[in-house]
Amino acid sequence: MAKSAFISTYTFKIDRKGRVSVPADFRAVMSAKGEDGLNVLPLSGLKAVRAIGADLLAKIGQNADPLAAFRPSSLDQAAILAADLVALQIDSEGRVGLPEALIAHCGLGETAVFAGRIQFFEIWNPEAFAADQAEKRRTILGGGPA
Repeated sequence: MAKSAFISTYTFKIDRKGRVSVPADFRAVMSAKGEDGLNVLPLSGLKAVRAIGADLLAKIGQNADPLAAFRPSSLDQAAILAADLVALQIDSEGRVGLPEALIAHCGLGETAVFAGRIQFFEIWNPEAFAADQAEKRRTILGGGPA
């Protein structure tokens, strides 16, 4: 059965060159969409980056309101998003090389957490991810495993 959504959480080691394996399940979703790389965007205020595919990037570029592209707020948002995106290629071993700026943004050390978010996934500092998930469980679900 073809994978159609980014789900689950994985932790992988980061090698000395800043390379980390993309989970096989996530690569299967990308492959089903005909993608061999990812676009990552640093998340403001969080030690994480969001990885989006070309399909979601195209949706962001589209808008049901034909005049939206001419409004400064829409143009500014699209410009900021485009300027902050970093394209990463997946190598033959299923790894991506994380640029120093993204490693620094996430505060990554020896490991990175890959968190599925249905239409996209995120790469997190492990401790920051655990804290963020615990907070989301408290506020959204009213409890649950910490």
